[in-house]
Amino acid sequence: MRFTPMLALAAALTLVPAAARAQSVHVSPMIGAYIPASDFQTLKGSAEEIRLEREATLGLGLILDLGMIRGTVAYATGTDLSEEGVGDTGAIADGTLLALGADLVIRPIPRLLGLQPYLLGGAGLKRHGYSFKDSGTAVDFPDSETDFALHFGIGADMMLGGLGIVAEFSDFATFADGSFGPHDAFATVGLRLRLF
Repeated sequence: MRFTPMLALAAALTLVPAAARAQSVHVSPMIGAYIPASDFQTLKGSAEEIRLEREATLGLGLILDLGMIRGTVAYATGTDLSEEGVGDTGAIADGTLLALGADLVIRPIPRLLGLQPYLLGGAGLKRHGYSFKDSGTAVDFPDSETDFALHFGIGADMMLGGLGIVAEFSDFATFADGSFGPHDAFATVGLRLRLF
């Protein structure tokens, strides 16, 4: 049977006890910075090697917490893709990133004075999309690409009743062919709302 990322996510969700899934439900709209944490890719151009780099930009997100289980949506737009090492060419494309994650959340330290730190780890998908400014560019690169990604991070929330704030740093790291590819990090803050 062929291994797929969606089968892995489904299997992970079935391993979590039902009691953990039945805990309170929180939703958190997030805003902050999208930080490309590594060079995007080194590609062969027509005559030389080109290193593509991305710039940091505004990052948005939405977190749905179901006890130990959580889902994450992260989105960034307006990031520029530029060529390095070929002169001052400036941005060659405008980019977007949409990332989805399913995670387990571990809270190793009890809540103290309303503050609760946590760690998260899981997997998901991320989709890069680029609109190239010059159709005649020598870079052989797709307009969009969807990859399996590992998702991990650290954060803390502060709750007062059913309302709180949350701050988090997480990374979506592409994993393919037995090695890690580009890292896409988000540093965000937001409101944490208890639904029920």
